[in-house]
Amino acid sequence: LKCLLPTPQITLSGWKDDHHRALKETMRALSEQWKTEKETHAVEVLATNTIKAHVTWFWLSNNGYREYPPQVTIRIEEAFQKKIKIEIEIGGNYFEIDPVGKVQTSSKSKKLRKIKREDVSDGIALPLTWDEMEVGKDVAHVDLDKNSTEYKDVAQKFVATGGGQLTDNNIARIERIQNPRLYKFYSKEKEITEKKRGDILAQKDPRFNVEWNLWHGTSEETIPHIVKKGFNRSYSGRNVGQKFGKGVYFARDSHYSARTGYAVPNAKKEQHMFFCKVLVGLFIVGDPSMVEPPPIDAGKDRTDTYDSTVNDMENPADRKSG
Repeated sequence: LKCLLPTPQITLSGWKDDHHRALKETMRALSEQWKTEKETHAVEVLATNTIKAHVTWFWLSNNGYREYPPQVTIRIEEAFQKKIKIEIEIGGNYFEIDPVGKVQTSSKSKKLRKIKREDVSDGIALPLTWDEMEVGKDVAHVDLDKNSTEYKDVAQKFVATGGGQLTDNNIARIERIQNPRLYKFYSKEKEITEKKRGDILAQKDPRFNVEWNLWHGTSEETIPHIVKKGFNRSYSGRNVGQKFGKGVYFARDSHYSARTGYAVPNAKKEQHMFFCKVLVGLFIVGDPSMVEPPPIDAGKDRTDTYDSTVNDMENPADRKSG
């Protein structure tokens, strides 16, 4: 039996009487080999697609975390499962990857960069700006660097809506709160709200989206409860009453939430505020008698209520989320 590669040609030589049996055995062997390779390829494809659907790997650039190319992610995840280090090549540059230690090392400069692994099996990826969290940890408080874009963005909005009363000097520190469970729950709710309310809002008033960035002042002792479980409407009016109905109150302007009635000072005279993404959806002017926002069309469906209430329809500065 003589096989010529890369030309797909097989030559059988020998006694004439043996040709038929040799050809039959050769075809059987090739068929079995083809079947084995096909099954192996199918398993490899399945494993590859499984990794793509469940895991993503990122490396920390100067501008935040960036995603590795899909084929690199697959190699890193395989190395992670085997608890080994590997070398990868991206754009002509070579790096050693330690997936267990979560470190990428440049083969040329020896520069180290953090890498992180994210479970995306539920289809919702966490923000790229987030730091990797310890396994089993529900919440992380991450102090932002004053020179980071993220810090500067929040600080700028704090001062811009401070009504001339607040400056950078009023900021002691800014933390990023990371709670994967609440973030994913919020993301799903946002998707539902956008499908349900997005087109209606766009027709009604193009200025408004279903989601707003808003401020919420609170006391120091309530912070652990909020960051772990989210805002609780049961505490509505605890400090300042229920001017626009029962619910959790948020403000467009930082100076409003910075009032001591909302951001209650602690023993060190420090105040605390959240800068949040809030699903306001469809809103209407509220009043103290409202236990929940009223129906949008009571004659059609009394269970389909407005999503939030505000102080003014044309220029809403104070919002209550149901």
